[in-house]
This record gives sequence, structure tokens and C-alpha cells, in this order.
Amino acid sequence: MICGDKNSSFALRGTMADINSFRENLRSLVSKFEQDKNHYLQKGYPEAQVRIDFLNPFFDALGWDIENKAHKPPHDRDVIVELSPETGDVASRGIHAIVLFFKAVGSQQ
Repeated sequence: MICGDKNSSFALRGTMADINSFRENLRSLVSKFEQDKNHYLQKGYPEAQVRIDFLNPFFDALGWDIENKAHKPPHDRDVIVELSPETGDVASRGIHAIVLFFKAVGSQQ
């Protein structure tokens, strides 16, 4: 479970098994990036692919229901994908009335 405290910092709450599972998933994502780093840093690696390859698995590891598998109504979902005219695709999640915004950015090299 993800929660925000009164200082708006976030933590993975749960059993030690949950935390260890998160760490293992994070190590796996870092390893995946390191193994094909040159590919991921190439100019033209698309933003949408960054989200699929790294952001969604990261937030899934934190326990977010990225794909709305719980079939929650739009106002109760863990993740809402919005199209912002200023910044492009933005994924947000409200946690105890806190909303986070993320922007996937492909390599600009």
C-alpha cells in the first residue's frame, strides 16, 4: 500500500515481504536498463515505450493498480491518464487527497 504522510512524502507500507518484493522488482528494472542502456538512451526512444518498459512496472511494484484490474469507477482509480496540452501524457494518482504527476520522456540524445 502506498500512502502519503502529512509532509507529502511517500512510503511503501506493508510487510517485510512487500518491501523485499519491491526491492527485487526495482533491481530487476535497473538491471533491464543497464543491460540495454545504449538502446534506451538512443534519440528517438519513445515516451510511450518508457512508460511501458519502466514507469508502469515501477508503479505496479509499489502496489498501484495501473491497469484498473479492480474495475474501479474513474473517480476511484489508482491511476488516471490525462492528456495535458502543456506537457503531453500525464499519469496521476490521488493518495489521501495528494495527486502526483509524471511525464515519460524519451531520450533526447
